Amino acid sequence: MQVNMESGWFDAPVTVLDAREARPFDVTNTRQAAEMLLHRWPNEWSGRHRAARLACLAVLKGFKPPVLARRAFAEAAREAEILADHAQLLENADMTKDIRMAETQDLPFERAVTVSDPVGTIEIGSVRAARDYLQNVDWPSGASQEDALNAAQGALDGVLAVSDSRDRFVDAARQAGVLVFE
Repeated sequence: MQVNMESGWFDAPVTVLDAREARPFDVTNTRQAAEMLLHRWPNEWSGRHRAARLACLAVLKGFKPPVLARRAFAEAAREAEILADHAQLLENADMTKDIRMAETQDLPFERAVTVSDPVGTIEIGSVRAARDYLQNVDWPSGASQEDALNAAQGALDGVLAVSDSRDRFVDAARQAGVLVFE
């Protein structure tokens, strides 16, 4: 089962002022945010604009939770002065809470998995640790790494069991030749 991160739905819309339609517009998911960032942005692209595009891409690929794309998009919209006033108030109130929840969310494995690392061995004991390891270590290319990344994100998003995420991490580590102890 592959996690469907096609749209990356936001928990609350980000309301922006759409110059093309001269009215407020609710952006409700990552795909809409990416489309607006790429094709309907009102001014020159900036560092926040680039960060928002990268965050949207990470969510659409299944590597990050939608709350991070939402936050980056809202920051870029605020900088471009297209964030609607009432949305700005909501963003200020909710942004810190959303980020804290997304960054601290983790799920422990029933049993840790030990993998080899260029420096030695490393024990992976949670879904977040598995996801971070998969993202930051050079693995032989293959679908198993992507599948394990999607499974880890699915578990963090609550759509896949932790045991399934662990099993896919073990399979990917085995295929990559880095599994030491399961």
